[in-house]
Amino acid sequence: MGTDNIGPHEARLSLHIIEDDITTLYLTADAPQLYCEAMKHIDADDWVEAIAVEFKNLSHKDVFIEVELSPDIHIHDGQLVFTEKI
Repeated sequence: MGTDNIGPHEARLSLHIIEDDITTLYLTADAPQLYCEAMKHIDADDWVEAIAVEFKNLSHKDVFIEVELSPDIHIHDGQLVFTEKI
């Protein structure tokens, strides 16, 4: 959960729920925001496993292309997004 700033002394809690299909909901309230936060969680091993599974799935779908670094190409940075299925 985060807060929405609506005034200098007011805050409103916000809960972000992501629905990607009709049968699965993802809750981001208690999920870490950064990799280093995930590695400090009591369930860090579960996060490592989930990252490995997701990377394998994306690689299998040819999402990533390995290239030689050269000055004429731009490599886009990536970011992990942590959510929990509920």
